Amino acid sequence: MIRTTAIAAALAFVMSIPMGATAVDAGHHYTRKLCKASTLRGKPVTFICQIDQMCCYNKLTKKSSCPSNKNRWGKKRRLCR
Repeated sequence: MIRTTAIAAALAFVMSIPMGATAVDAGHHYTRKLCKASTLRGKPVTFICQIDQMCCYNKLTKKSSCPSNKNRWGKKRRLCR
């Protein structure tokens, strides 16, 4: 009797989990990303950029920037300033 009840409860739990449902299926998507860098002394720094931008951090001036990712493969080679 106990074994039958345990199997029925386990089966009900497994069937209640949606199969294959992800955040994309629910209509959610990411719009920002967390960028991580470190200073010259090794102190961690975090900042946020949009999903279509690059994460850039200048260790000398301690400034972060998020340049556009559109001209990434263009003639301009110096992207992070």
